[in-house]
Amino acid sequence: MRRAHLNDLENIPTFLVICLVYIMTDPGTMVACWLIRTFTLVRYLHTFVYAIYVLPQPSRAICFITGAVIQVYMAIIVIMNYAHGY
Repeated sequence: MRRAHLNDLENIPTFLVICLVYIMTDPGTMVACWLIRTFTLVRYLHTFVYAIYVLPQPSRAICFITGAVIQVYMAIIVIMNYAHGY
């Protein structure tokens, strides 16, 4: 359980910061909503398969990679938006 909480503490605050800056770029409402919902869902699933009902490895990796891809996508949009403005 402790490892699951530490893993969440490594990923969720980073997402919150990236998400806040992403929202300041004025993205499409539907895209932003679905990215945030999907990230939230995969973090819940990751915690569930990591701490509560342990499943074989591909399930946890898929959840983690999906969340990481969402964060990278948001970060790229932020960088492109603010780099394009200068």
